[in-house]
Amino acid sequence: MTQAIVIAIVVSIALADELSVFPIRAASMRWGSLAVLVLPFVVLLLVSHAWFRVRIGHADFARSVRRADRAILFTRLGILVVHGVVVFGFGMLDAVRGIVGDLVLVDEALTAAPALLAVVWTWVMMYPTERAISMLGDGARVPSRGSVVTDHVRHDMLLYLVPITALVGWSEWIDGGAWALPEWGRETIRWGGVAVILCGAPFVLRAVWNTTPFPEGAMREQLEGLARAHGVRYHALRVWHPRAAIANAAVIGPVRFSRIILLTETLVDRLPDDQIEAVMAHEVAHARRRHLPWMMGGLLSVLMLAWVGAWRVVEWCAGSLMGIEIDAWASEAMLAGALLPAGIVSLFVFRYISRRFEYQADAFAAAHLSVGSDSVTESGADTMAHALLGVAHLNHLAVEKRTFRHGSIAGRVERLYRLAGAARWRTPIDREVLVIKGAIALLGAGLITWMVLGA
Repeated sequence: MTQAIVIAIVVSIALADELSVFPIRAASMRWGSLAVLVLPFVVLLLVSHAWFRVRIGHADFARSVRRADRAILFTRLGILVVHGVVVFGFGMLDAVRGIVGDLVLVDEALTAAPALLAVVWTWVMMYPTERAISMLGDGARVPSRGSVVTDHVRHDMLLYLVPITALVGWSEWIDGGAWALPEWGRETIRWGGVAVILCGAPFVLRAVWNTTPFPEGAMREQLEGLARAHGVRYHALRVWHPRAAIANAAVIGPVRFSRIILLTETLVDRLPDDQIEAVMAHEVAHARRRHLPWMMGGLLSVLMLAWVGAWRVVEWCAGSLMGIEIDAWASEAMLAGALLPAGIVSLFVFRYISRRFEYQADAFAAAHLSVGSDSVTESGADTMAHALLGVAHLNHLAVEKRTFRHGSIAGRVERLYRLAGAARWRTPIDREVLVIKGAIALLGAGLITWMVLGA
């Protein structure tokens, strides 16, 4: 969820020039006036911090953790709302440009800074809860507040912020350059640069995250053979060393020459070999089934459809039903306002698709582990289920707790055991995901056709 908020903060600034509803003219702005636009963030954090301490301090440990998670979620959503109001409603980007000028990425960075710093402060607020969870480990060293917050910034913010900022800066440089090229030539350069940035983004990870090559040995050979068996190529298999003792894995990168597969140090050191293989198979499934591009395509298509749909509905209600005259300013205000319901719809669709992709990756791992059978075996499902339970145990995560993208461990384990006896590579979730991908393809093709026709 944090990653989605960080992305929304940056993307909203990229849209600010097109959707300034009540722009304060840059010529009239000074540092004192700009501080007024920052004040709502300060007030929000002060109120949230006070509420956080009162709510968390009067409950047992398990309830405290749940309350802390909810409080932080609501605070971050509040940060996003305040950011949208000051950017779209009160022209904060124009205000910054009136002071520092329209410099590539400088004005955007200063505009995003209050919201991003507010997100960082939520990790400061969350530290006592994370520290208490860390103390549950068997003799685990409890990291300091500074190291925990720094770790969150590196792993939960910079991984997404750096490539998105590069995309925004590249587009701004292309638009502002004196290019002696036709429009199609400029767009070719623009999209070529976008492709290079996206494909090279995983290499940023190696500079931002603390990773080392996976050690040589039988385990590495087993994991490499797994990837080869399913036709998944990658640039590197690495061990990730976050400061906190967490068990996690990830596959980063859309193309094979830059794709990196990560397994955390805690996962490699504390899970049995067969469960490490199960986790690796889960990550290989994401690459084999191309979940990332399908996810991005579905999210963008739904966002565009919901945005335009909400705008048209509001415009029709105001004009046809209420008889309000729709001028250029009113239409722009409605277009900006339609971002909120469109964003909410997109988040729910994102959650639905993300969970189905996770279920498919779990089923893929169970199928991989069902060696020598045409159906998913109880042994294969059981190994993957115990890998999930092992990860939950190492992360001190309640198996009933539902996360935004992945659902609950208990629900995923139950689904795995129901797979026993299903056709090995044609499980029910495979058919469900096929329908989802078909819907995304049709929706994307329709939107592209609609935009090409000039609608």
